[in-house]
Amino acid sequence: MTKTSGPKRATSWDVARLSGFSRSTVNEILNGRGERFPEATRARVHQAVDELAYAPSPAGRGLVTGRGSTVVVLVPAGTLPPLFQDSIVELQAVLSSRGFHVLVQFGISDSDAIVTDLRMLAPVAIVNFNVLAPGAAEQLRRTGVVVVPDSGESELDEFDVHVGSMLVQTLVERVGRRRLLFARPADAVDYPSGMGRFRGALQAAAELRLDPPTLVEVPLDVATAARILEPVLSHDKPTSIACQVDVVALAVLAACRELGLEVPSEVAIMGVDATPESQLWSPRLTTFRIDQGEVGRGLGANLISAIDGDEAGAHAAGFPQLRVVEGDTA
Repeated sequence: MTKTSGPKRATSWDVARLSGFSRSTVNEILNGRGERFPEATRARVHQAVDELAYAPSPAGRGLVTGRGSTVVVLVPAGTLPPLFQDSIVELQAVLSSRGFHVLVQFGISDSDAIVTDLRMLAPVAIVNFNVLAPGAAEQLRRTGVVVVPDSGESELDEFDVHVGSMLVQTLVERVGRRRLLFARPADAVDYPSGMGRFRGALQAAAELRLDPPTLVEVPLDVATAARILEPVLSHDKPTSIACQVDVVALAVLAACRELGLEVPSEVAIMGVDATPESQLWSPRLTTFRIDQGEVGRGLGANLISAIDGDEAGAHAAGFPQLRVVEGDTA
């Protein structure tokens, strides 16, 4: 039997021969370190790459550099924020420019299974969107894997804390000092940012010398939400409600209408995510828009710094901008 095989895979030697440059020059340019070469040189190398359909071997690169090229992005299996894909696209763009390959994996509830899968993949780094528990993240770090965000031993999501703090500060600026509630969906597993944002709300209330906000879990249907909120809102008006996400803010708004409460004079409401649906209601929801693209770019910059061992730059990107989308509820 005659053995057949597919076309031979192009190598960096082939790119060097076709472009007319040395292999070291080709490798420098393809590994994102080509700034010192003239534009014409870079163009000829990339033209040779296109003609040969060349793709670097991750295994080969790992042998040369001593590290792999795969970055795993761990995403919650629950409900994701609007335009969340923008953060992944921008993150991938930053990492691809440095020769890394991005693999998106949805989280599961079995933490041990996640760690086992990740050890099998042997990534150079992991971007953890609230999937890994602190202990699991530390296990992986001990094997030499970079895990970001790195918020210390507690693994709190610092950005969610910032969002919760800004919710309270903005409500106070807009409607004054009131009794505070923090509302999150009753099915909190699907919305993993909740406790981080609640911690931020608690911090802001303490800094402003307000009583700590009461945590209320609100079902996402009008009748049940009204039944849960009625005893909470029947006294000590006016009240401000900081909502973890827009969907729970809309449930609170619908419940207030059901209970005959005036918004915002009796109950002020503010959400997060600036979903299109939030602007179709009457009154329109006052909410925060998060620049998800900026989230991805910041994570990418932090990750590159961490991989390169630059501790000073690992948190230099700061928080993405929060912009108030004007509505009529606060």
